[in-house]
Amino acid sequence: MKPRSPNGIESFVEAAIMSQSGFLDNAYDGVVCIDKSSRITFLNDTFLKIFGYRAKEELLGQPVEILMGEFHARLHSRFVEQSQAEGSDYVAKSLRRLKAKRADGTLITIEIHVSRLEMAGGVYFAAFLRDMTEIERQEEELHQALYYD
Repeated sequence: MKPRSPNGIESFVEAAIMSQSGFLDNAYDGVVCIDKSSRITFLNDTFLKIFGYRAKEELLGQPVEILMGEFHARLHSRFVEQSQAEGSDYVAKSLRRLKAKRADGTLITIEIHVSRLEMAGGVYFAAFLRDMTEIERQEEELHQALYYD
């Protein structure tokens, strides 16, 4: 299946992602994919649950920055541009915790790993994430008990 035009390339990539969607929809982690413009092209059911959305259509085509805390949203476009220009996978080299924004506007802590994908001449990113809010709360309780009680 070879694309014939730039629009065909996007269709090719979307078809490749969608062919894996059954597998990804059953993943324990939330999964979201974005294109070179930082628009959401795929997300799984776990992602919807973590972020409090009811339907994928609410997010497909939207800028991924709507799901980020203010600090990370400001930095995000710079990381994407740098990765595309340099072929850098700096962001993809680590597992990190950051604040993300749910559908209702509340901030949660997530643990995220980003993979840079080069497919059909384009650069895409897939993020695998978990809600760490409860674990972070438990860590804080343990810290309080160890050092302040």
